[in-house]
Amino acid sequence: MKVNKFILVCIFLLAVISLSPLSASEDVAGDELALDDTAEVSQVVQDDVVGDGEEYSGLSVDYPQYIATGDEGNITISGANDITGNLYWEFDGESSSISLADGKQNIAFKDLAEGDHPFLLKLTNDTKYADVEISDTLHVSKEISLTPNVPTVFNNNPTLITFTGPIVHEHCSLLLEIGNESFWGYYYAFGEGEVEINVAKTGTYRVNYFYENPEESLVAKGSFNLKVLSKPKLQAKSITMYDIESKYYKVRLLDSNGKPMAGEKVTVFIDLSKYKTAKTDKDGYAKVKILGSDLYSDDLDLTTTYKTLSVHNRLYFKTVMKEITSFKKTNAKTVTFQIKTNKVNGKFLTGTKVTFKFNQKTYTAKINNKGIAKVDVKKSAFTKCKVGKIYQLKVTLGANSFTSNYKFLKVKPTVSYVSGMYAAGKA
Repeated sequence: MKVNKFILVCIFLLAVISLSPLSASEDVAGDELALDDTAEVSQVVQDDVVGDGEEYSGLSVDYPQYIATGDEGNITISGANDITGNLYWEFDGESSSISLADGKQNIAFKDLAEGDHPFLLKLTNDTKYADVEISDTLHVSKEISLTPNVPTVFNNNPTLITFTGPIVHEHCSLLLEIGNESFWGYYYAFGEGEVEINVAKTGTYRVNYFYENPEESLVAKGSFNLKVLSKPKLQAKSITMYDIESKYYKVRLLDSNGKPMAGEKVTVFIDLSKYKTAKTDKDGYAKVKILGSDLYSDDLDLTTTYKTLSVHNRLYFKTVMKEITSFKKTNAKTVTFQIKTNKVNGKFLTGTKVTFKFNQKTYTAKINNKGIAKVDVKKSAFTKCKVGKIYQLKVTLGANSFTSNYKFLKVKPTVSYVSGMYAAGKA
């Protein structure tokens, strides 16, 4: 048993000794594996630094959009500042090698002829950046002159800037740049252009404008100063009036602080037609007298303007006179002219005077409680009227007048002219 124990101990020790170098070998192998992993990661990082020509170089070519004959300017090439490859530049048939100092290179041009001028930029053989090729065309146009017509401009108020210039063949876009904002409009073939602007803040701006007509190879560009004023307040209300009356339409003009603006001209338009102009008083009010006899429709647009500011209201127009008639009873010695009227504010204008004028003679009557006014004219008033001739009846009620035309017919030689009279209809 002792021998057996000794033998077992020896076998155990031999096993331990034989296993120890194996474990050390495994540890070393593990360390080497770890070192290999580190070397591979470093190589990836190194690839990022040294590169295999796959990174984006950021190359771009910038040039003016609107170029006219005789212009001077720059074509700007931009990119990474560590480009080491070959940069090839070709413009208008001429080529050269270029380099970017601090990531930029300006190539000047001047006196380019009208037409297209192609360019080409190539980057090749760079150890870090991928090959790239950029090509485009500079178009040079004949310059025309446009004249801007600049009105008074208020902030937060849509305003048209108009232009005049030569007649062209095509309608093309017209661009205005004000600060960081762009406004588009049109320059039309008949030689006029317009752009609507709306500027939020007051101040003085430098406005640049551009027009390009590719079909006719035309370009226009320029600039002007624009002063944007604080928007005043123009106040007015819609009104209702009758055709027989006149009424004052009142508007008020206040500055942006709410103070009256005296001595300023405001203009009133009725259905887009200029009606009258008036000046504001010390309290900022302006009054325009509107005559019912000047109106013609039931519902009219009523617009008041101050420079480029406007306010829109309605003019509700109502007629009092309903119809004009004439008649003669059988064997009567008179002819009756009559009008019927509408109610005003729910009532007839009872007792209101109405004037009838026919063949240079004037007759008067008053409106009764049924809204009717009439006059009886003796037959003798018509004895000098000629057959076939048109005569006018003019009826005046308040500030307004209405007319109807009448024609005399001789039906039979034995019948009086009056018996053949009939209304040909309202004028």
